[in-house]
Amino acid sequence: MNSTQVLHQQYLKQAGDLSKYDPDQPAEERRKVRRGYRDLQRRLDDNKSEFLRADNNGLLEIIQSSDQLYQNVKQTSDATLDSRLLVSATDLALKKVSNFVVGSSGVGLDVDEFVGKCISYMKNANAVPGRRGGRNEDGDDDDDDAMDWAAFGRAMSFKGNKRAPTKDFLLGPLSVQKKIRVVKARKMGLGRKKGEKAAQPTDVNASDIVDNEKETMRMVKQIYDLLKRTMEADDSIEFFSLFDVVVNPSSFGQTIENLFYLSFLVKEGKLAAFDDEETGLPMLALTEVATAEQVASGEAVRRQTIMSMTMWEWKQIVETFDIKQSIIPTREKENVTIGANGWYN
Repeated sequence: MNSTQVLHQQYLKQAGDLSKYDPDQPAEERRKVRRGYRDLQRRLDDNKSEFLRADNNGLLEIIQSSDQLYQNVKQTSDATLDSRLLVSATDLALKKVSNFVVGSSGVGLDVDEFVGKCISYMKNANAVPGRRGGRNEDGDDDDDDAMDWAAFGRAMSFKGNKRAPTKDFLLGPLSVQKKIRVVKARKMGLGRKKGEKAAQPTDVNASDIVDNEKETMRMVKQIYDLLKRTMEADDSIEFFSLFDVVVNPSSFGQTIENLFYLSFLVKEGKLAAFDDEETGLPMLALTEVATAEQVASGEAVRRQTIMSMTMWEWKQIVETFDIKQSIIPTREKENVTIGANGWYN
């Protein structure tokens, strides 16, 4: 782990809890968590009919396993897998509860018992206190206990329903306002003055691109000469720290430009980049350009390295290493003016 990663870890520990959110969580741990959630989701999809049974505890086991996996979730993308699994489990649990209430396998609402309760309520609502129903002389049941549907309707409708609001009949609009037609003045087209020529886009010639490349190579040569003079002036200097060379404490943009210019020197073999064995910091050293024989024999080996630097990392490097001035001096800012022929002139 290099110094930049160490600083990044310290900043994360100060800013938040790494047990809840860790952007640098090991990839193997993340793969294990995602594999576990996929297995639980597959198990939930393949055994829905079994989990709907009253004597099955599969849903509880799924949720308990999900809680154990969530202890290792430290990335927002992994947390979405947990949310998707909980949504599926919740929908299945709702369906299971509905089966208990309504009944889908012979268990639930007893229709005969419900009808019997309704009949008993309507007969008791019409019964005369102190009198019992019996049989008449012909042996038929007495009709005094007839079902009172009106009482049943009043009891059921008024308690659970509300009367819909009504409105009076209206004829015609409430108010009439005459619309006033607004006549807008037409705008005159943008015309050219007399004798004025139309503006045309300026073609970029190949010479303009060549001039830009020449400017880049000029800056590369100046930086190489500067490093060479600095080393020749002080015999004790064997190599340079990358941060001391390129990090400009007053300009993040020029720091990135310095890295861009140094990449050409490394590519041409005039500059070697390596890590210090004691500190692990990136270092630079002037080298001789390798010959074709050295490259063919393997004596000189070239490797590619991608280096990135954010503005936050640039500020941390300046504060940590107390950089007051870089070896590459600060360049004057160019005042770019857009002329008649374009910004590149």
